[in-house]
Amino acid sequence: MNEKQLLGKLTLPNVFVNTLVGFASGLLGTMVLGLILLLTWSIVGEVLVPTNQQTTTEFGEILSHKQNTHPLFLSVVIWGVFMATLAANILQTLLVTSIEERYTARATCLTQVAVGNVVILLIIIPVYIMVSNQYGANGVAIAALIHCTLSVIFSALTLEIINLKKYILVSMYGVLVGLIFFFLSFIIFGNNSPTIMAFVALPLLLGMMALGKGLTQLIYFWFADAYGNDFLDIEKRFGTDYGREEVVEEKDDFSEEFGEF
Repeated sequence: MNEKQLLGKLTLPNVFVNTLVGFASGLLGTMVLGLILLLTWSIVGEVLVPTNQQTTTEFGEILSHKQNTHPLFLSVVIWGVFMATLAANILQTLLVTSIEERYTARATCLTQVAVGNVVILLIIIPVYIMVSNQYGANGVAIAALIHCTLSVIFSALTLEIINLKKYILVSMYGVLVGLIFFFLSFIIFGNNSPTIMAFVALPLLLGMMALGKGLTQLIYFWFADAYGNDFLDIEKRFGTDYGREEVVEEKDDFSEEFGEF
């Protein structure tokens, strides 16, 4: 069965189920984060509470205000967010590859998602440190949101590249739609209850990402099937590139391609 036939197996109920899987996986991640914070709080107590620092003039006028964070607070947040996103992405990948016929390379997907999340953690740690020093607790919260977003985007695209790479452009547009859904939801509901939104951010992000990606794939397949124009196929060529064949020289041995050491 080719990739177009696999994409054609997507139905509206599948999109709904995948959205629920995203929410459920995000809830697991939130539970992991909450458990880590709770256990740490029970051990070290108020050490994790940010302290307020104000810079004033000699007349008492406030020039700046910042919440300083303890190094342990930063470490706990980084570790908690990493474990939460890793657990959520692993569970979502496991469930989706179990219920979706389109996704078959389960072991490969799980491995790449896990490795990618570790790499993202290593890249984002300097960002956490910089924004913590500059903006305090608020900066750490923003870095955590960026961390979650990058992790979810990477995991979503990894699943598509491994199984449906011919239509990776469709998936990329779907990820953009999912991000728009997420940030719109965050803007609409986040102003009224920012504390609650901090705990539902991961479920909402995974759910909206699955919804955006699924709806985009579904609408694209309907359009391509109705008009017979598969214009987002990565092998499709336009303009002066049409009809041009790419010459690829196959290399059978590593030493032939990269030379002797």
